[in-house]
Amino acid sequence: MTAEAKIQIGRRLRRKREQAGYTREKLGELCSLSPRFIANIELGDSTFSLDSLMTVCRILSCSSDYLLFDKEEGETPLGRGL
Repeated sequence: MTAEAKIQIGRRLRRKREQAGYTREKLGELCSLSPRFIANIELGDSTFSLDSLMTVCRILSCSSDYLLFDKEEGETPLGRGL
């Protein structure tokens, strides 16, 4: 994974976390992750394990496609829906 991809994933995570009204501490508590780890992902310094990704997506009510690829549910590679 490129450094730029990690940064973009982190930005999307932060956006979703803030939209949900969670601090890093609260999201970490809900996901059983440390606030520092959440910060490292948001800064592009760390990446998710599959288990962590699934938990974060469940807590934030978003798809892994959104966090990883910036694709909303139902969006196809050619655009939104068909």
